[in-house]
Amino acid sequence: MVSTDAAIITIRNSSKRLPNKAIKNITDKFRSIDILINRIKQTNLRIILATSIDPADDIFEQIVHEHNIEIFRGSLLNKIKRWHDCFQDKKLENALLVDGDDLAYDYDIGIRAKLLEKLPSTSN
Repeated sequence: MVSTDAAIITIRNSSKRLPNKAIKNITDKFRSIDILINRIKQTNLRIILATSIDPADDIFEQIVHEHNIEIFRGSLLNKIKRWHDCFQDKKLENALLVDGDDLAYDYDIGIRAKLLEKLPSTSN
């Protein structure tokens, strides 16, 4: 059974300020996107890379294959529509949304959210 929870990395290469920032090398071994994916894997959530249908984002097809994660391709300019369509396509109920350029993201938020879900309800 496929999990209805996931971490969605929102990413595209057509940034005006720094094009291709997600695939730039941060170290000799790792691109920015590699660091994000490796950190998210520590949450044990299903990982979906949500990118656009723009040909500039075709490189992400190879990257998801390298990391054995999923991909969703949708709207180029409307990130919220891309999330919505990803939720529908992948049959998700919950997701940890991660911006593809946020290398300092606090992934513990995903772990805390999963733990809170298991606490007994205090409402009557």
